[in-house]
Amino acid sequence: VSGLAIDDLDKQAIEAFRQKWVAKTGRKEYFSFDDEKVLKNTGLVDAGGITFAGLILVGKEESLRKWLPDAEIIFEWRNDPQQTHYDFRKNWRAPFVSIDDDIWNTINARNLRIPFQEGFFQREIWAFDEKSIREAVHNAVMHRDYSIKGRSVFIKASPREFLIESPGGFPPGITLENVLSEKQWRNRVL
Repeated sequence: VSGLAIDDLDKQAIEAFRQKWVAKTGRKEYFSFDDEKVLKNTGLVDAGGITFAGLILVGKEESLRKWLPDAEIIFEWRNDPQQTHYDFRKNWRAPFVSIDDDIWNTINARNLRIPFQEGFFQREIWAFDEKSIREAVHNAVMHRDYSIKGRSVFIKASPREFLIESPGGFPPGITLENVLSEKQWRNRVL
């Protein structure tokens, strides 16, 4: 991102990213890396400077507003999916590393417990499974087309539906016919 500097990145988000990196790899020595080394080793900074991935994952809110104003996630809850107005709405435009848990917590606050009988015991399942929902949100952020202006990632939920809209179609070379067999990165570092 031309003109973006280390001061445009959120220190707390970088630390949260470091924590996740260590947890994923099990390499505790990464705790001793300074911020710049963490960013370089993960591709968030390269020879050209801070990458768009770096901005999306750990950029300050004001930096996102300036360089990627459409990097926003909007959650809308409707008690009835057919109604036009929403019953609850929340927007996020902040380093994704910092808002990931808040997105899930906001969705989970509206989660529905579905009880069922299994022999002698009553069990429960939840309408929104955390692992599936987080994967879907991550895919929406990581695979969206950030060159499309004026559109945000939308999460629309109700007691009966859950929908995520992410700007952009298939990447070049991917079609309905080959989507299961072909691989193409849109935002490889993300």
